Amino acid sequence: MSWNCNGVRSVRDKGVLEELVRAEAPDVLLLQETRVQTEPPGLEFLDGWHRVWNAADRKGYSGTAVFSRLPIEASRPGLGRATRDPEARVLTVDLPGLTVVSAYATNARRDLSRLPQRVAFDQALTPHLRTRARRQPVVLGGDLNVAPTRDDLARPTSNKGRSGCTDEERAAFQAHLAAGFVDAYRHLHPDGRDWTWWSNVTFARDRDVGWRIDHWLVSRRLRPHLRRAWALSDVRGSDHCPIGLELDLPGPG
Repeated sequence: MSWNCNGVRSVRDKGVLEELVRAEAPDVLLLQETRVQTEPPGLEFLDGWHRVWNAADRKGYSGTAVFSRLPIEASRPGLGRATRDPEARVLTVDLPGLTVVSAYATNARRDLSRLPQRVAFDQALTPHLRTRARRQPVVLGGDLNVAPTRDDLARPTSNKGRSGCTDEERAAFQAHLAAGFVDAYRHLHPDGRDWTWWSNVTFARDRDVGWRIDHWLVSRRLRPHLRRAWALSDVRGSDHCPIGLELDLPGPG
């Protein structure tokens, strides 16, 4: 499962994170926008899990995490050869036979002032995924802040050219697919319209006016093993909902 939780302390205090873990019993849980520097107290329900955190330099900002019932053999923040990830937007872990990436893409902002940084993020992410996939299959889950096609938002015409819908962002998403990765949800649901983010300002969730900007990208060789990809739209606590992925995999190796 993957979730932009919009603050791990917030969903902890609301009891939503614990409820999600107990109800869904995921093998691996990826979080984005954790907004903590270190693991906060109150996560005893994760005792026995392997946990890795990637904290941003700026307090209360961004951040990624991976919680796994399976052993984490190695972990690495950031992209490529970079040793620093000041906004803590990518966390890569190696599990037995599988590499998992929690990603939180740069938001281009409403005025598109961060569009160059956003494009640079994707341009670094694509080779990072491709390099990791040479060793073993890769699963990326996260908030990629892009609706790849018109079918990925409730109101495509009025949002054309806005942050998350620009030609540049959509081209960057397509570059991931061209590099050998599969949009798991769209592969399983060619006509699906399950949203993962809604504006709090306009009460869009209650009106079912959303966007699909949280995604699973998987190595092409995992395509035969895809069983389910879905959005848990009933789970509240964030302006995003969690997304789930089920793979039917052989053992390690």
